[in-house]
Amino acid sequence: MRIGHQYNDRPLFLLPKITIAAVLMVVFLHYTWIMADIFNLLNTICRIDWSATEWSFRVTLDLFIVWAGMLTAYGYIKIKEHQIPEQRWFPGARAAALVVSAVVMGGYFWFELQLDKFTYNQLHAVVSILPILAFVVLRNASPVLRSSTSAVFCFIGQCSLETFILQFHGWLASDTKAILVVVPTTLWRPLNLAISTICFIWISHKVAGATNEITEYIVGTKKGGLPAPVTAPAEGPGRTSIDVVREVVEGPEGGMKGGIPESIPLMNQGKPEILENQVDERGTSSRLQEVVQDGNERRPSWPEVCSVTSAHFVSYLESRLTYSGWPRLLVH
Repeated sequence: MRIGHQYNDRPLFLLPKITIAAVLMVVFLHYTWIMADIFNLLNTICRIDWSATEWSFRVTLDLFIVWAGMLTAYGYIKIKEHQIPEQRWFPGARAAALVVSAVVMGGYFWFELQLDKFTYNQLHAVVSILPILAFVVLRNASPVLRSSTSAVFCFIGQCSLETFILQFHGWLASDTKAILVVVPTTLWRPLNLAISTICFIWISHKVAGATNEITEYIVGTKKGGLPAPVTAPAEGPGRTSIDVVREVVEGPEGGMKGGIPESIPLMNQGKPEILENQVDERGTSSRLQEVVQDGNERRPSWPEVCSVTSAHFVSYLESRLTYSGWPRLLVH
């Protein structure tokens, strides 16, 4: 996809490129002789014994959802670009999309229950796109749904890779056709399932933590934490704390408007005329950016005032400590 990336803003170039990439990937994964030759080479060099047929089956189950996600993201960009939500007919289309999504979500579960496992596996790569897109529409139906999260899903998501791998070793048995027996009796099958599942998830959680520790030890990276405050000094030359604040409050320069969620507007999202900052001899912005809108000066919102004031204070401390010979001040 990097080929000709400078022309990705042109639909007549991007859409055929996505189509060609999808076709090439389908051919590579369905005709396993190409993959088999690669695996034979890996076996010769690294003694890795992989099955091209098994790889093809596992990967092609979710093959087309990747391209559906690309097209959905591109469609979202175009919708924002052409200001589709501001059209008069958009509320009606939005309501219709919600109804269709709810019907699709319910119809999907009914459809999959009508088929056996092997028949459904042949259709999953295409059919699975529908409930995922329906969920995305329903998830964004209102600010309440957008801001709601599930603690259970967040927990499982942090160890989902380990649950996928360890299910073959600590939960399933008989080549994934049975559950591992913990309580030695067939009269307590529900209790056996509950105990084995709890142990399985606990082990997956512990292995996920161990994986993070080992990865940090080998690679030398630290676990991702909360983002730095907007008043923190920016890394790299030519970018000050004022620039960071402006990107968060007003959105990145030259990009989509709004560096903040649409459901929590911090300032007027009109089309402002931006005047350049005055910069003194130390390269520090000497005043707030003035924004003129409809012939009148826009009054800054309170988050902007607080953030920019804090950023000026940080810049002042940095400049004073630097001139005093002290190391650069780091604010976290």
